[in-house]
Formats: sequence, structure tokens, C-alpha cells
Amino acid sequence: MDNNILQQFDERINACYNSRLILVDKPISELLKTLVSRQDYFSILRDAAKTASFSNEFQKSCIMTSDGKRFVLPPSDARIVSLVTGLLFEFDKGNLSIVDFVTTFFPSEHTHDSYIQFCRNILIPFSESFTRLITGEKVPIDFNLTIDTNQTKPLVDKVREDCDYWIRIMIDSVIGDNSISETLRKDSLKMLNGFLHILEINDPIVTNIAWIGLSYTLTNVNKIYRELRELELLLKTYGAIDK
Repeated sequence: MDNNILQQFDERINACYNSRLILVDKPISELLKTLVSRQDYFSILRDAAKTASFSNEFQKSCIMTSDGKRFVLPPSDARIVSLVTGLLFEFDKGNLSIVDFVTTFFPSEHTHDSYIQFCRNILIPFSESFTRLITGEKVPIDFNLTIDTNQTKPLVDKVREDCDYWIRIMIDSVIGDNSISETLRKDSLKMLNGFLHILEINDPIVTNIAWIGLSYTLTNVNKIYRELRELELLLKTYGAIDK
């Protein structure tokens, strides 16, 4: 195994850890971009996503104690990676306020102290779990592991054809778009072509996590906004991704 395989991941985690609560949005975005743009990193997210849905894990992790609200990570590395990745995406998309989350679950007199607790209790365990998964380090088996496929389901052939149609239009648009950088073009084409392969596999959980990476990467390609929304509507309507 390449000894430097974790270098980029570690740099992104350190950037988050060395940030401050009110400034962490950009480091989180950069971390997520790295996770979905590298095939070796993305494969870890894809496999981890098969353990359980984010919404279910999130609800289980939010508990009330005599000392107030607590956020408790699940017992296995795969579920930790799946949960925290989903949590970071929710922060990045604006669906969940990181300031509210951190100050609610890690209260302190000073917000930076709350953020340090968040890093120590959420980001660092996430980093350690991701590292063990990608290096193949042996970890205890989680006998409570369950595969949750109740919320998503495979696509029928006609819907897959419709999805294929919109993806190929986006590929052509990205190739001809002179307003984007070459880096964004390459990343976008990689994700679009990868999603075509995901449709062939037709695994609902893999489709769900792949969609997160695809939509995140294509956010800055303005010329395909309509096509991306059409694809999202198809996937949500037929239950391939979470609504």
C-alpha cells in the first residue's frame, strides 16, 4: 500500500481541526471534495454507506441524558464513517447548522471550546475510523451491524434509461463549457461517468452515496443546473435516493 495514501486526507482533517467554528465551512467543503473526488477514498464512503442510512444513524446518536443532549457515535468504524460523512454533508449543504449542532451537543462558556470538543469527539474518531478502513487494519466485528435498505430501492429499467439520458446530456455540456476550470471539468466528468457505472450496478445504497458525491461536485457547473435537478427528481421520485 502507498504510504502516502492518507496524506491528503490528513491534511484536510488537520485544516478542520486547526480552524475555528465560524470559519470551518471552507475546510469542511475541501474535506468533502477530497473524499468524493478520489476513487480510493470514495470507495470507503461507498462501502460504509451500506451499513445504515444516515437519517437512522443520526437519530440513534442523538440522546438525552441528565446532563443534557449528547451525540454518541456508533460502535463500528464503517458506521462512524457513514454517519460523520453524512453529518458533514448536511453542514455543507446548509441543511444543518454546524454552529447550532456544536453548541447544542458540546456546550461550553466559549464557542471555541465547544468546537474543540466537537473535533475531539467527532472529527478525530472519524479520522481514526477512516484510517483503519483504508489501511485494512483489523477491528472488532460489530455484531449489531444491520443493512438498511428500507428507504431506497433499485431503479427499474425505464427510469435507468431516463437517468442515463440526463447524465449524457450533462457530460456533453461539461465537455463544451468554457466557463469552468479544467480541474472542475475533469472532476465533473469523472463523477458523471462513474455515476453511469453506478446505474449499471443498480444498488440502492451505492446509488445514494454516489449521488451525494455527484451533486456536490457539480454544484459549481451552472450550465447543467436544470439537468442535475431533473436527475435528482427522477432519483427521488422512484426511491433511489433519500428525499
